[in-house]
Amino acid sequence: MKGLYLLVFVLFTSPLFAQSPAPEVIADSFPLTFNYHRDFRRIKTMTEQKSHPYNYQKLIIRFLNNDSSLTRPEVLALMIGFTDNTHYKPLENMEIEKEIIELNDNGFFEDALEETKKYLQKNPLSLSANKERSYAYHKTGNTDSARYFMDLNNHIMEAMIFSGGAKGKTPDNAFFSLGLNDGDYFIPNVGFSVTKKSLSKDKNRYTLYVVQSMNIESAYTNYYFNIHHAKMKADQDGISERKPKKLENAKKKRAAKGKGKGKKGAVTDSTATDEPEMMPTDSLPSEIISIDPEMAPSPADSLQPAAPEMMPTDSIPAEKPETLETPEPTPLNTPPSNSETPKGPSPLLALNPESRKTSFLGYS
Repeated sequence: MKGLYLLVFVLFTSPLFAQSPAPEVIADSFPLTFNYHRDFRRIKTMTEQKSHPYNYQKLIIRFLNNDSSLTRPEVLALMIGFTDNTHYKPLENMEIEKEIIELNDNGFFEDALEETKKYLQKNPLSLSANKERSYAYHKTGNTDSARYFMDLNNHIMEAMIFSGGAKGKTPDNAFFSLGLNDGDYFIPNVGFSVTKKSLSKDKNRYTLYVVQSMNIESAYTNYYFNIHHAKMKADQDGISERKPKKLENAKKKRAAKGKGKGKKGAVTDSTATDEPEMMPTDSLPSEIISIDPEMAPSPADSLQPAAPEMMPTDSIPAEKPETLETPEPTPLNTPPSNSETPKGPSPLLALNPESRKTSFLGYS
């Protein structure tokens, strides 16, 4: 009998069986692998229920507190829940995000901080705006605030990667994307270049944003982003009639200060000093598993216990977390270390002193 038990144990723990495990089902039938067609509506319903661990208000407070115990499925649920938010306007938001990028590209870092502060109060899960705010703080010398917003950006990136089974290279495992063109920001975030963009459909007729990328070895790969929900909302909202003017206003403001003042790329940060203190994180950090592109989603991504009921908040916490040591940027193509599981959010993106366009850590 013991010999039979040993044989069964060896068979089912061998690599042959370990490569194709059946999807494990956890609380509320939420599987460890995300399927847009099967899961999107069900998860959105979960986020609307006040007593559910995936309730949007509970999760957004933990997110804005930069709670390191947030799992990738929880952040993904948070993103899905935001698609019902009144401020979710994909077409209009896409244009505003482009204007914010223009401000940073032209050295108007204080104006970028001012605009991202207003924008993130309504759109706290913007992949682009969190990255741009982090970059503007980095350029103005506020390392702590830059790190805070980079951590938020990392949470979103990791949730997107989780949603595509850590691959995103076929229509069947497309990355979930809140924004119509978040693929344009996702690809540079992992160190690749965008070479071509197009729209496609998967077998369920969901709209996909397809980005052809090129790595440092000049190899081309298509990555797929599911934007069906964003496309439907954009069609419902219609064409935005707002005119881009943030860069124009920033130039006029600089010119009004007089010649010789407010030179391009100045590092004076008046915005950073007048924001309220950041809410303290009230949850103990848990281990976040490093993302391996060839590894199945980890059981560590299972549903976490519900956070304590807290008052909803529509404001973004300030950018003054306790001082942390700035990590050394990870060299290109250096895989994540497996010797020790890091605490808190894994450093998916590293601050690059020269450019926010080519940050990278071990995703291929």
